Amino acid sequence: MGLRKKMLQEYRFQVLLPSGVSISLTLNNSGEEMSVRDVFLHSVKRELNSAPVGGGKVREIHWDGNFLTDLLDRKITEKIKLSNFDTKSTNILRLHNEKGGFVSTFENMWDLTPQTDLVQELPAEYSTESALVDLTDNALQAVWSNGREERKLIKLGPHAFILFPSKS
Repeated sequence: MGLRKKMLQEYRFQVLLPSGVSISLTLNNSGEEMSVRDVFLHSVKRELNSAPVGGGKVREIHWDGNFLTDLLDRKITEKIKLSNFDTKSTNILRLHNEKGGFVSTFENMWDLTPQTDLVQELPAEYSTESALVDLTDNALQAVWSNGREERKLIKLGPHAFILFPSKS
């Protein structure tokens, strides 16, 4: 019986920080678990420090006492069990800041718009205009809530985007 070499799995995460910043993180790991504080948050900090700085004041992140939640609001405090995450798509995690100060008007809002270089890698039948409308729609959906079975549509006009509600 030969030894099988463990394959490195690639996990992609979008980590939503309490400061309103979103960090993309790709980890290659062959293990089953990863320490939240020693490994995962260290990687997030490293990625955050290497990210370009935008304008405006960003709320400070207190790294001690933090925990993560996944999209199902499951709390992750000590170890991340990697088998709970998909290797074929981006997994979204939210970092909670227990010592985070005041709550502002725009708390819990992140820009999840894909990088613009993705627009250059579109299938031939998907036009640049369609991509721009989709990107705008995705950005608006983050701040424009819809009720159940309610949709809002976006139309690209010659000089403007036209936004209007519709009934499903």
